[in-house]
Amino acid sequence: PVYEYVGVLTPGRSYPIQAALAAVARARGHRSSHAAALAELETELDRLAVAGGETAAEPKRTVAETDVASLRERLDTLRGRIEEQRRRGTADPELLAEFQDLAATLSERTLETTAAKQAHERAQAANAIRRDQLERRLKLQDRHHNLEQRARRELADRMTEPFHRALAALPGAPEPATTTSPTDVTAALAVTRLAPIQAPVAVACERFPTPVAASAALAAPVVLV
Repeated sequence: PVYEYVGVLTPGRSYPIQAALAAVARARGHRSSHAAALAELETELDRLAVAGGETAAEPKRTVAETDVASLRERLDTLRGRIEEQRRRGTADPELLAEFQDLAATLSERTLETTAAKQAHERAQAANAIRRDQLERRLKLQDRHHNLEQRARRELADRMTEPFHRALAALPGAPEPATTTSPTDVTAALAVTRLAPIQAPVAVACERFPTPVAASAALAAPVVLV
């Protein structure tokens, strides 16, 4: 809104006149030729903001693959000893029990390792997607920023002649330059004169003898401070 730029008018303050004039143009119903492209970019940026999020920490593998390999090697050794006993016609119940316990442990650890590996791969894939989305979002933000600047210049340029007329109509106004160079309170007063402002503007410069004179010159409600 224009009021954000010119709600308080005081000497010694710098005003973003180009942005303020662009806001005036919008308030008067002007539309930039970049408006549709900006709307598309904003929609895409909103979508990426919802779909994105912070990169998740990749889960640690609780069971090392080397542990599983060691268990499998130990199980193979026990299996060989049991088979050797069978060939001899002997059996060691404790050895068989150890083999069964180790087989159960190996099965459990194998499942844990597989689950951890899959979770790790899923996290890596999800983080890769997030990084791609972040990179795209940064590119879109840069493009949006550039388009916003072009749109602001275009809209401000449309207000050049009205701006100059408003400057000339102000009491004690200097010779105007362009819509982008003046940033002082006089330029801000001219913007206020152009803008459809309903809220009272606080004017601290000694340009007007009375609030009525200030309101008439600025075409807006005024409070002299």
